[in-house]
Amino acid sequence: MSSSSPVVGNATAASENSQLDFMKKLPKVELHAHLNGCIRESTLFDLAKERGVKLNKHHFAEADPEEDHSMYNVRPRSLGDCFEMFAEITKCIDDLPSLSRITMEALEDFAEQHVAYLELRSTPKLLLVKTGTNQQASKQEYCRTILECMRQVEMDEAIRYKSEYSGNYTLPRLPMVCRFIVAIDRSQPLTDAKEHVLIAEEMRREFGDLVVGLDLGGNPTKVNTLTSFLDFHAIAQ
Repeated sequence: MSSSSPVVGNATAASENSQLDFMKKLPKVELHAHLNGCIRESTLFDLAKERGVKLNKHHFAEADPEEDHSMYNVRPRSLGDCFEMFAEITKCIDDLPSLSRITMEALEDFAEQHVAYLELRSTPKLLLVKTGTNQQASKQEYCRTILECMRQVEMDEAIRYKSEYSGNYTLPRLPMVCRFIVAIDRSQPLTDAKEHVLIAEEMRREFGDLVVGLDLGGNPTKVNTLTSFLDFHAIAQ
């Protein structure tokens, strides 16, 4: 039998599919997921259309439906490209409902990939309570929106797991545990860093161990370098 035999080819393909299926079902841990970076392509385009945001075609041209790739993989990207994309995405997430939507969808997508423990990070922002109004939500409300989504998903996951496992000797997908990291953007003033530390403490008191830490990130090419944050204890006082 030649190596090009359809039988051998089918067997190889079946073996590869079996391995991929096995790897997909393995419990996984994600320790540093950027919330805005997890936005679904379809959601990004929906939100942009609803808000009249014209996305930069260099980064966000929709993929040709006949091509076998997604929008995000159409070209290599530099670090500068990545931060330009984040800035564009931020324009489309301007109120609490859109924030809640991308959070719930991100949690659903991670659960679908059998992530058993997830740490999601985001920088607190001042959004609108709802698009089309002038009522501004606080940074605390920003964090609270994300944390409420996490708490709901954890509850739903626990109920699902208990229901699936009852009387079933084949271990189903593990329930996903969700945790939040409050981010500090190094390109913003140190006063913002102190504010975000205080917000993290406040959210920790309100939501307990759903809040697990602080993250220092942001565009490294901006004015404030990491050396500005070396005396972090002084910032937090």
